[in-house]
Amino acid sequence: MLTERQPSLPYALVHEDTLTYIIPRSGDCVLGGTNDDFDDLLPSDETTRDIRRRCASVVPEGVPALGVRVGLRPFRDGGVRIEADRTFDGRRIIHNYGHGGSGFTVSWGLCGGGGTAYPPRV
Repeated sequence: MLTERQPSLPYALVHEDTLTYIIPRSGDCVLGGTNDDFDDLLPSDETTRDIRRRCASVVPEGVPALGVRVGLRPFRDGGVRIEADRTFDGRRIIHNYGHGGSGFTVSWGLCGGGGTAYPPRV
């Protein structure tokens, strides 16, 4: 996962076939896409170059990286957890995790888009 200066994209781009994504945020843009089964938090130069190459048609490779990080995408053997709950002091929270590599793309629809998967009030 790389962060770059925000290239003025109005929306996120996700290419499922190559596991490539470009996610604009307010001050930067996140580039990424791997599907490696490990928990090493040290970035790989080879993987970083590959991500830059796959994203180059939208974010040119000459744009300086603001940072390089490894993003782990946890999944649950029992499937996604989406559940309403209360904290010890009564605040409402929504558990919405375990999506693995699809977390960014599917979590929004499951928990905030008005869909039927949104958990009932607690």
